[in-house]
Amino acid sequence: MAVTSANTHLANSDSLQLAKEVVIEPIPAEGPPPAGAPSGTVEEVVGRYVWLDVDAERYRVYFEQCGSGPPILLLHTAASDSRQLREILGRPDCSSHRMIACDLPWHGRSLPGGAWWQRPFALSQEFYCRFVEALVDALDLERPVVAGASMAAQIVLELVLRDPGRYGAVMAFGPTAHTGGNPSPWLHHPEVNEAEAVPNWVYGMAGPLAPEWRRREVWWCYSQSAAGTFSGDG
Repeated sequence: MAVTSANTHLANSDSLQLAKEVVIEPIPAEGPPPAGAPSGTVEEVVGRYVWLDVDAERYRVYFEQCGSGPPILLLHTAASDSRQLREILGRPDCSSHRMIACDLPWHGRSLPGGAWWQRPFALSQEFYCRFVEALVDALDLERPVVAGASMAAQIVLELVLRDPGRYGAVMAFGPTAHTGGNPSPWLHHPEVNEAEAVPNWVYGMAGPLAPEWRRREVWWCYSQSAAGTFSGDG
C-alpha cells in the first residue's frame, strides 16, 4: 500500500475527532482526573490464570474477578484487554455478583498458544465462541450473564444463539446485524507506527463528551496491543 494511502487513514481519524469536537458543543468543562482511592488501599479485585484447551491448542488465560453471587462475564473489545473493564469490577454496587473479566489469547496478559510466530493471527467467530464456552466450563459458571461491546457484542449474541440454556442473559452494547470485518493492511506499512496509528484511530471514534482523561486512558491501553492484533481481530 502506498504511503499516501496509509497517511490518509491516519489523517481521517484525526479529522473525525476534530470535527466532532467542533460540531458537538458546548463541550462541558472538565476538571482533573479523579484522584482514585487513598494511598495504601488494596482493592478487592483478584487476578489469576486458568489453562484452557481450545481447538487442539493450550492457552494460559488471564482473568480478574471480584464480588460473589450470580456470575457476570465481561468481554473486552477488539485489540484491547480486561483493563478497560477495571472500574466495573471494583464498583461497590456490583459486589452482589461475581464479576469476571478475561483477556483473550493474543491480548493483554493471555499470550498466544503454541508456535504462534509461525502463523498470522486471525480471530474467528468460531474460536471466540469456543473460547468463551471453555472458560465458562473451567470457572464453573452457572448460567452467567455475558456482556460485551463492539466486537464482543457480536459474540455474546452468537453465544446465546448457539446454546441458549448455557447463559442467564446477554448484554450486547453496539452490535451490528452484519460486519464485513476490518481489513487494515496499511497498518503494516513500514512507515506506519501501529502503536500510534491504532490508538489514534480508536481515539478518533471516542465520544467527544467523554472526559479527556478517559479518552486518553483508552488511547494508552490500545497503544500496547501487539502488532497485528487489531487487524487480526477484524
